[in-house]
Amino acid sequence: MGSDARYLNKFLTNGEIPAGNYYSFDKFDDMAQASSRLQVPHDARLRTEFDTLQYVDKTKIPHGDWGKADYLAPITRDFLGFGEGRASQAVIDAKVSVTRIIDLKTGQIVYQR
Repeated sequence: MGSDARYLNKFLTNGEIPAGNYYSFDKFDDMAQASSRLQVPHDARLRTEFDTLQYVDKTKIPHGDWGKADYLAPITRDFLGFGEGRASQAVIDAKVSVTRIIDLKTGQIVYQR
């Protein structure tokens, strides 16, 4: 998650991400690598951790081009201008309660349930 997400302050307080967000099953410890592999136009500063099994029935593979393409894109590849890609991606159609948030810039745990 980027440090400029519109719901960031609320997220850091309650540990809940709104439904419909993209997630990766890859674990990144470095902001630059996360941004490049995820192909996002933001800093990918925060890593969230949560139990994916509780959302298995609400998880789907997104269509490419941020949902606009007719093909499924389980691996990032559409936006080479943002980075190399090759990260896994999925969308969860439910509000997600995270167990931990790590600031990749500082290495600090900024939220823990």
